[in-house]
Amino acid sequence: MSPSPFPSPPALLSALDEDELAALHGFGIDLEVPAGTHLIDQGKDQDRLYVVLDGRLVVSRSNAGQSVDLAELRAGEMFGEVSVFDPGPASATVTSTSDARLWFIDRREFERFVQSNAASGAKLLRAVAKELAGRIRVLDANVEGRGGRLAEGWW
Repeated sequence: MSPSPFPSPPALLSALDEDELAALHGFGIDLEVPAGTHLIDQGKDQDRLYVVLDGRLVVSRSNAGQSVDLAELRAGEMFGEVSVFDPGPASATVTSTSDARLWFIDRREFERFVQSNAASGAKLLRAVAKELAGRIRVLDANVEGRGGRLAEGWW
């Protein structure tokens, strides 16, 4: 078996074995970017899932003219997964804060991987659903902690 194409695979990919990871890697693209590169711009259409292989990135959101940093991403973390299932305007901006190495897969290639690798695709889809559910739980806890309430019809 060859070494993993994902040196620090995110939890999302932990359900896949080395051969499955190698197959998935072949559907995406490796990318090196310098510090200061905007990979995703809030409000612009986006249809890619990214995995951080090396480097650091910041997720920020602009509201009423002010930018707020929401998270820092490091090797083994991923972003953009929502847009693979629901392409459209991004809800935040992602910018590299150092030189970074990434891997990404767009929606079309993601679907092609799932269709051509049924068992691996099912594992990957379950993992993505679990990741998204976890993020919703964190959001719920944050809203509850502030005594806030989600908008009517959100569910």
